[in-house]
Amino acid sequence: MRPRFLVAACTAVAALAGAPAAGAAQAVLRVNDTADFALSEHPELCGRAKGPLERACTLRAALESARALDATGSGAEEVLVSLPAGHYALESGRPLALGDQLEEACRGAGGARVLCPLTLQGAGAGASIIDGGDATGLLTLAKGAGPVAVTGVTLTGSRSAGGAIEDEEGPAAVVRDSVLQGNGGGSAARVERASMTFVGSAIEGNSAPGSAAVGVRGGSLSLERSSVTGNTASSALAASEGASVELVDSTVAANGAAVALTAEPGASLELRYSTLDGGAGTALREASAQSISLEGTILTGAAAIVCEGQTTVAAPAANLLHGASAGCLFAGVAPSDADPLLGAAAPNGLVSVLPLLHGSPALNAGGASCPGSAVEGPALDERGTARPQGAGCDLGAFESAADASVSLAAKPATAGSTFALSATVRDTGGDGLSGAIVTIPLPELANLIAAPLGCSATYGAGTLVTCPLSALAPGATRTVTLQVQPLVVETLQLGASVQAAEADYDPGDDSASLAVPVASPLPGRPFAALLSRTLRVNRHGDALVRMRCVAGGPGTPCATSLALYGAHGPIAARAVARARRLAGASTIFGAGRTVAVLIHLSKRSLHAIHLRRSANARLVLATGAAPVRRSVLVVKLVRTG
Repeated sequence: MRPRFLVAACTAVAALAGAPAAGAAQAVLRVNDTADFALSEHPELCGRAKGPLERACTLRAALESARALDATGSGAEEVLVSLPAGHYALESGRPLALGDQLEEACRGAGGARVLCPLTLQGAGAGASIIDGGDATGLLTLAKGAGPVAVTGVTLTGSRSAGGAIEDEEGPAAVVRDSVLQGNGGGSAARVERASMTFVGSAIEGNSAPGSAAVGVRGGSLSLERSSVTGNTASSALAASEGASVELVDSTVAANGAAVALTAEPGASLELRYSTLDGGAGTALREASAQSISLEGTILTGAAAIVCEGQTTVAAPAANLLHGASAGCLFAGVAPSDADPLLGAAAPNGLVSVLPLLHGSPALNAGGASCPGSAVEGPALDERGTARPQGAGCDLGAFESAADASVSLAAKPATAGSTFALSATVRDTGGDGLSGAIVTIPLPELANLIAAPLGCSATYGAGTLVTCPLSALAPGATRTVTLQVQPLVVETLQLGASVQAAEADYDPGDDSASLAVPVASPLPGRPFAALLSRTLRVNRHGDALVRMRCVAGGPGTPCATSLALYGAHGPIAARAVARARRLAGASTIFGAGRTVAVLIHLSKRSLHAIHLRRSANARLVLATGAAPVRRSVLVVKLVRTG
């Protein structure tokens, strides 16, 4: 079915204008309709002739006009085809031809007349969509044409051996800030004896059974800050017949392909600060390649690299090759074989990245500067993040900008009373944080009384409190506040640390310490302090509870009752109301004295808490008359017989 008629001429905007831009003067063709009519059907399109549709301009008609446009009269140095947001279905079943073929049509250096450079400029990859409808190829670069640039478009629905964009002996082409997605029947991009560069672009979700998602024969292919992910093919990238491939700050990963990058006889490869993940297959396979150079690059997979032709791999800087490396000889810096600890492929803007996880050996491993990462000005990673963020550049295409910091604050402390201890975690980097955990160790003579829901405590010589945090955006903070009871009059040395799932480029602020002076309690307000969180239960069910009487002055004894409950619910005093009482005892002992009080757990109590080797319980200490000084402490019961 043919597309709808074009907009009426009386409402269409002007289609052709000569407009200077920053840099070169341009002749501009403005597309204003999504239909797929050609000049052969309506010669007046894009103002080419008089007629009812002379004010309308389709994409096909604009590109046809550009091929034969003589811009010398206006002094233009290039032709721009402006493509607004819209869905451009190629319902005619024919691909679009790109490139100016009229010689001496534009002004070149020194006033010479040259082929016009052509730019097809969309409104953004999510806005300007060119769709082949699973019936045709999309863009074909014309032989003998001037240079071509494609920017800000999505190319989808191609069903052609030539792919979504094909350059066979055509002009040099640059594809910028664009997406090739959902194409099949052949390579998503095909380059033969020509040159094509992708910048800030994604080639994802394409199907090329029996061939490469991107193939280059006898020409050159460059990927700069781009990604090739989620494609189904025999190889994600392939170079043959003496072709050259350059990858800079780019990712090839998560493809349904046996090989991420294949170099056939005579091919040349240069990989700088890029990440290739072959998954269950091979990251890089070379078969008698002419040359291979790796700089700041991560190769990982079941096989990192397979050299079938005994090619010597030049390594002018550090690299990380995790997986088998069969038959390869290296010259230069010996690569590391450590696990790079990469996260799953995740979208970041148009491209997909493999973030570095906590503990990754790729972090800061590329040296204090990485000039090999720079392609258009300063050194940047695939996302455009400046390198380095930390002490050195990160290996691979991803420069971690994650940085978690922690600080401690406390209220005044008095022996026997609770005080608030707060640990504040801040995302001080440029990346968000996930899976962050703050850890706060408490000394033996400081009891944990309460902690936020979700925190857990491990008891040994002291108490180790761990609290998971929700995700943090850059600049965001989360605060964890504990209620702590100091048991002695001294200065408590407290600390905290934080660890997130992401690699932290500045680990120096991941921990904090704080000294908290503890004042004496008021006279006449003694309290019983538990000296050990571990209670050893013998085969008869008996355990000793060791306590010290802390008082604000001499001569004030501790009259204390003990009650042991099952450990259920959050770490808080009110939780005992929902727990089973297991045992109890009472004692009176003098200020400054230490005693051991015997408690007995019946067989029924032992069965109730499933005490075979160890289990947690809650111990409630109540000292004095009204007002009673009451502490609820989590203890560990250990079976000794």
